[in-house]
Amino acid sequence: MDTVYKAVLAAGAVCAALAAIGFLVNRVVRTVVGLLQRVGRMTDDFLGRPETAPGAGDQRPGVLAQLRAMDNRLRRVEHQVHRNGGDSMADGVAEIRQALRPDGG
Repeated sequence: MDTVYKAVLAAGAVCAALAAIGFLVNRVVRTVVGLLQRVGRMTDDFLGRPETAPGAGDQRPGVLAQLRAMDNRLRRVEHQVHRNGGDSMADGVAEIRQALRPDGG
């Protein structure tokens, strides 16, 4: 009976060790998968998501494309704010101000 008891105890210890190892491997795999998913989302945010990507309804430009678009908009605004010889909003305001002066412009 002593041999059977030792065999059952050894089998139980092996099962417990395998369960602990399985639990640890599961936790490590889940953590790594979560990190990789976050890195993937960050990469999509930085590089953008093209129309051909799965779930194309969620397409968006990358950070550099967004910065380029903002720079272009800022240039157009700056063009209108500063006088440049007749083509800007500032030139138009100056012309209107000149025409509305009491001395007749």
